[in-house]
Amino acid sequence: LVRRVRFEGNTDFFLSDNNDWILRQQMAQKPSSFGLLGWPLKFLVDGEPFLPGALDGDVWPVEVYLAHNGWFDARLEGWELQQKRRATRRRVAVWDVVGHLDVGPVTAWEEPALIWEDAPRKGLSVDDLRRLVPIKERRRFQLSHVYAGERNLERFLHNTGFPWAEVEVEVVVWPEEQRAQASYTVTSGQKAALGKFRFHGLERAPGHVLRRAMSIRPSHPYSEARLE
Repeated sequence: LVRRVRFEGNTDFFLSDNNDWILRQQMAQKPSSFGLLGWPLKFLVDGEPFLPGALDGDVWPVEVYLAHNGWFDARLEGWELQQKRRATRRRVAVWDVVGHLDVGPVTAWEEPALIWEDAPRKGLSVDDLRRLVPIKERRRFQLSHVYAGERNLERFLHNTGFPWAEVEVEVVVWPEEQRAQASYTVTSGQKAALGKFRFHGLERAPGHVLRRAMSIRPSHPYSEARLE
């Protein structure tokens, strides 16, 4: 059985997003619940079996997770098995698994680039869109921020009169220099406004009553959120 899985060389504290608990979530080999060898919990805890070959396959997911969160040079250099209980006729052996990790330097963001190819002459500007991108200069690289920025931009444009807006994103990383940059290219397409409302399937409630209850009106800018 495997009692515990931990990492040596992982320097971040327990509240960070690369602590041992999060790294263990990337693995197929799981540790047992607390109390595997302690009385009286040892009678209640079902231990996690040691999975032959799983640790070799767990190296890649751990390193990929760290790379997606700014540690491009992180290397899981190997595993160490520490025996905590010997096997007997009545009991199986219990081991701790220790991963030897070298996280290396962290990669930080540069200011993101944002290009709005068909920006309207009045109203919204590139600066309005830039505020929706969670990437900040000198902050640690996180791939999730790239996709969050893409979703934020598309959602904002779809709710401000641009239902055909599209966002393309490109990320360039210079690991040897510990820097990265995300570039967003926005194509808003034709601006659209709401037209007349028509209701189908009405039997008792007249259309004009429903229209008065709605917060949107014809000629308002198209908005997916307000339509929902």
